[in-house]
Amino acid sequence: MELRVYTMDEAVKALKLSRYTLMNYMKAGKLKGAKIGRDWRFTEEQLKDFLKSMTPDDLSGELPGEQDVCDK
Repeated sequence: MELRVYTMDEAVKALKLSRYTLMNYMKAGKLKGAKIGRDWRFTEEQLKDFLKSMTPDDLSGELPGEQDVCDK
């Protein structure tokens, strides 16, 4: 069995998310990955688990940890 591993750039392209958004999902604990040196790596299974865990609230456009600019 071959293990497919994605770099951060490949994961960003595959998920059609920005690097910033992907990092926010990681900080929120919604996406798991491994940091090797300065680079992040994700298995195909981790990306699939992330997609399966998405809820309608996650798709609303508000990023984890992001607050409305008007609230300031």
